Amino acid sequence: MLRCLLILYHGQQAGILNFTTILDVMDSPDMMWEEEARAVIHDVQAHVKEIIISPVLQSTNSRIYLNLTTLESQPFTVELSSAGFRSVAKRHDTIEESEADTYFDTPYALLSVLSPAFPESFANLLRIKLEGINKDGASTNE
Repeated sequence: MLRCLLILYHGQQAGILNFTTILDVMDSPDMMWEEEARAVIHDVQAHVKEIIISPVLQSTNSRIYLNLTTLESQPFTVELSSAGFRSVAKRHDTIEESEADTYFDTPYALLSVLSPAFPESFANLLRIKLEGINKDGASTNE
């Protein structure tokens, strides 16, 4: 979950660049974490019943919270931060520190622990996509 900021220097010294301002923009919840959360939602929505940005828990410049309901109808609040993903409660819009002990590098690793149906759901979607690629390849070879 590391972000990289690339600044190109064009050989002109038009002014002093304020790196603090750039970092503030990159770290603002509205810019970085909401964008990251939306990408995660898009990636995993086929493998859960529901996943949304928590309308109750406040995002910060270091984390955002998602309400997730597994295919088994189990609700969770999930924290997304630079440390990764972790379940922080077994209900929506809640933080229970006793639940928040293990970070996962990907939402898929977290879902593998939270949802017994996730691996099959993921495998089925992968199979369907591969079959589609196989069909496309077969039709262009004819």
